[in-house]
Amino acid sequence: MHRLLPLALLFGCAGSADDLVAQDSGAEVELACDDQIDDDADGLTDCDDSDCADVAPCTWPTSLNMDATLFFDANSLAKLGGYDDCTTHFTSTLQMQSDNDCAECDRIYLGNFTYVSDDCPQDPNNPRPTSGEYGMVFGSETSWTAFFVNQGTWTQMGAANDDGSAYVFTSTDTVDYQGTEVGSLTTTFRFSEP
Repeated sequence: MHRLLPLALLFGCAGSADDLVAQDSGAEVELACDDQIDDDADGLTDCDDSDCADVAPCTWPTSLNMDATLFFDANSLAKLGGYDDCTTHFTSTLQMQSDNDCAECDRIYLGNFTYVSDDCPQDPNNPRPTSGEYGMVFGSETSWTAFFVNQGTWTQMGAANDDGSAYVFTSTDTVDYQGTEVGSLTTTFRFSEP
């Protein structure tokens, strides 16, 4: 079972050749953890070999729990038009994908959404998504960079920082409706290992 910690061994220079080489203590070990070769002839290859247990990418999570909240803070103009503050909350268990089509990402994850609560108005012409695909760059001990895919295009969300229990990304953006500001949308994503 993978764990989020110890992260000091997981990070360093994510994606560099140094991350993919196990430390050689003089004994026969799996020297390269990404070459599909059983270097030490023990019947185990790359991440299946305990010699690679503390070497990226073997330490990167194979699945992630995601908890997302979107909070719309309606301004006085929106409230005059009959719109109020509202929140959409959804979760997912994201599974690692073998085909990494996000060139910048270390890994990508895909999962179906479960809507926990949703009191925001819905547009019948633009239904809520039922699944999502996210990319991660495991950049440092306390920060991941998150990407999302929309209609085949990968877009960087930003840094998801470790708050002690999850890697959290938060942003607040102005919401315009037909050229008029109607409030703000605060988006919070929490990514954690199951």
